[in-house]
Amino acid sequence: MSEKEVEKELKAQEQAQEEKEQNELARFVELLAELNNEAMEMLETGDLSGLYPMNDTVEELFSIQHGNEDELYTGIDKEAKLIYGNFNALVQLTERVGEHEWSEEASANARTCLENILQTSLKIIRMYGLLD
Repeated sequence: MSEKEVEKELKAQEQAQEEKEQNELARFVELLAELNNEAMEMLETGDLSGLYPMNDTVEELFSIQHGNEDELYTGIDKEAKLIYGNFNALVQLTERVGEHEWSEEASANARTCLENILQTSLKIIRMYGLLD
């Protein structure tokens, strides 16, 4: 391979990597929007059956963000941990309550977790400059 061909190949690899990173970030932001919608719907209806799709959303967010050394993801590590922690607390709460009737305290705790998820995801979107 000539020097020009090597340079061309390296440039093509760099462009492919940049495109992959841009697509990944776009997907991450899309997932944050989905998370907002899921949390808002559960807050409005009080129906926690949306935890299953929310779990998929949170897992995908985690798979993109966790361990990613890009500043776009390391800069939101604290906020991402808040989302993951509140989601895990919400799941544990629903497992504890199970089929029993929800007490006022359990309902308030669930609402707090959902509000924290919603506010934190909005904060991340603002940090990315996508929302005023």
